Amino acid sequence: MTLRSRLRPLLPLLLGSGLLLAIWAFGALFATHSYWRELERAQGYNARLATSLAYNFSSVVANLDVALRRSEETLAREWQRYQFERYRALDYLVATFTGLPQVTRVLVTDADGVLVFDSRSRNLRGIYPLPRNYVSMDPAANGLLLVGQSVQVGDLSEVIGFSRHILSPQGDRLGTVTAMVRRDFFMAVFNASDMGASGQSVLYRQAGRVVETPSSNLLPSERAPDWALKFLAPDGPCCAETRVVETPEPHLVTYHKIEGFDLLLAVAVEQDDALDRWREDTRNYALLGGLLSLVVIGAMVMLHRALERQRQAIRLLSVREAQLHSIFSNAGAGIVLLGRDGVIHAANDAFARIVGRRTADLIGVNIQALTHPEDLRRTESSLGGISPVGLVYEKRYMRANGVPVWVEVSLTPQDADGGKGAGNLVAVVADISERRTAEQSLAAKADELARSNTELEQFAYVASHDLQEPLRMVVSYLQLLQRRHGADLSADGREYITYAVQGAHRMSSLIRDLLDYSRAGREVMPLTEVDARDVLADVLTSLSASIAGAGAQVIPFDGQALLVCRQTDLSRLFVNLIGNALKYRSPDRVPEVVIGCEDLGAQWEFSVKDNGIGFPAEYQDRIFKLFQRLHSVSEYEGTGIGLAICRKLVDSYGGRIWCSAEEGRGATFYFQLPKAGPAEHRPLPP
Repeated sequence: MTLRSRLRPLLPLLLGSGLLLAIWAFGALFATHSYWRELERAQGYNARLATSLAYNFSSVVANLDVALRRSEETLAREWQRYQFERYRALDYLVATFTGLPQVTRVLVTDADGVLVFDSRSRNLRGIYPLPRNYVSMDPAANGLLLVGQSVQVGDLSEVIGFSRHILSPQGDRLGTVTAMVRRDFFMAVFNASDMGASGQSVLYRQAGRVVETPSSNLLPSERAPDWALKFLAPDGPCCAETRVVETPEPHLVTYHKIEGFDLLLAVAVEQDDALDRWREDTRNYALLGGLLSLVVIGAMVMLHRALERQRQAIRLLSVREAQLHSIFSNAGAGIVLLGRDGVIHAANDAFARIVGRRTADLIGVNIQALTHPEDLRRTESSLGGISPVGLVYEKRYMRANGVPVWVEVSLTPQDADGGKGAGNLVAVVADISERRTAEQSLAAKADELARSNTELEQFAYVASHDLQEPLRMVVSYLQLLQRRHGADLSADGREYITYAVQGAHRMSSLIRDLLDYSRAGREVMPLTEVDARDVLADVLTSLSASIAGAGAQVIPFDGQALLVCRQTDLSRLFVNLIGNALKYRSPDRVPEVVIGCEDLGAQWEFSVKDNGIGFPAEYQDRIFKLFQRLHSVSEYEGTGIGLAICRKLVDSYGGRIWCSAEEGRGATFYFQLPKAGPAEHRPLPP
């Protein structure tokens, strides 16, 4: 077995494994590339979201800072006057923050944090100091916007304070103006941005958290990380930065500075949510990869089965080829493969033995060179015109020793070009020398038998004719002796003469019946189509006297029954069978004979049934033999040849005759005749 044949069964496995490896390798590359691409896309989206939120917050805080800056400047100029004209100061503050609906209250405190003005109360003055985390008191924050954390004081709602210090022209801090902004206003800004189901945002200041979304567990609760707080430094970067953070769980976070203010915005989203599309794509590709793997595995199985079937077919073809070669080499008949030009391409040992040559010497030889000179004009001389059905003919070959041999050649075309005539021919050659010798011998014996039969027939005719004349003379002289001298003879003499006359008559009948038996089935009259019903009617007419004498009732069959035969043969059958039915009638009942006819397709079956004396069942075959009688001559006349003649007639047509009987209850005789006549006279089918 070669390496190629050994590797052939592994071909589906190698191809399938390579395809599966390529599918899943590409899937892994696709998943990896998709992961980083989706992560990059999520980071970009998170950064854009942070930028959008930062812009929104920057706009809100800028408007608020403008109002605070204007209030701080006015209060600084009119600080002393407003201490005594506080209503005017309150009206100014209300008018200044009227365009900012998010501001719920404006507070003014002095340098010690004592409340001076409250936009919601015109009578409250210097009652209580505000908490330090509510309004920044940091003297270093002069000129800056100060942001407090989200707190709730007294009956105030949860708010965030935005403050600016009021500075005198000399730079001394006179107090602080603070705008209280509702916390839910900032939540509305958060909610206006599509942060997704897991999106979180926190607004930080340097000191800590200012405001956040309801759930912000991914972001620090106190203050932003140090790497993010660098954005708030005066020399820090001014753009956003996005990172992947693993704690408390993997998430994407972007820190973005609110431009112009000491505020830092953080936007975070869970990494799992950010990679939803990647997981869906990976899942879809895994499903597609699984389907492709199933297809590849199915293709592997089908290819393996196909290769296995091909391998089995090749192995079977090899076995068949070996078998055919063995048959070709060991066949009893000669087999020759030759071209249309008659040149032998291959021949087996049997053909070499037939023509008396070696197999190797026949290759390349034209088969006409082996043919007997007198048979050169047979079919092989026109090999190119052989029909697709082939030819079968007899001819002679010449052996190497010059002895002719008779063969039967079956020549068949083996066209390899779809019947265009360019293929080879296969000749099967059988040695029929012995058969030809036997046929010649058989033909000679047949001729001899025909001559013998003719001579026997002539002898039977001559013998019957020559025997009839002496018998007639003996009968004549005995009857003459009885008439002239009967009175002179004794009773015994007259009885003896009667016995002699009866014996002579019986011998004459026996001779006639023997002659009829020898001629039965050998008539030279032509076969014609006759109607058995008409033949039976003629027979019953000729037997009318016997039927009337026996007082019998004969019932013929109805309907037409056409067949090819000699009318005399069918008449003789009916006469013998009906005559026997009348002869062997029972004295105890009225004789009844029923003739039937049944159509068996290719044959007619006739029956003659009587209610006579019948006979034992064991004699059903014996009665058809020559000279076989079941009763003595004194009981019933006859020679015992009639039924033998019937059998011979039926056999000559290729039919059969038989009977069934029961002693004392009658008998039924059946015979079948082919509708088309004897086989040797039937026309061949088209």
